[in-house]
Amino acid sequence: RTKAQGMRRLFDRTRIEGPFHTLKHSCIINWLQSVPNIKLVSKLAGHSTVGITLDRYVHVLEENAISELDNLYSTMRSTS
Repeated sequence: RTKAQGMRRLFDRTRIEGPFHTLKHSCIINWLQSVPNIKLVSKLAGHSTVGITLDRYVHVLEENAISELDNLYSTMRSTS
């Protein structure tokens, strides 16, 4: 059984509706936003290398970094 099949079974068991790849994409984005370990996210996604995950989802990591920098900047301005 492949990891993608495992994810599909999980979605089927939870009765989450929607196209499989859309659900998988949303799940991976949520993991990237909450799990700091890119290698773990890559493994959970069923990608054979971390490079595949980074190639497809680097925009999420970039958006997270920009948001964190904006928050840091706002915090620094409010304390000075």
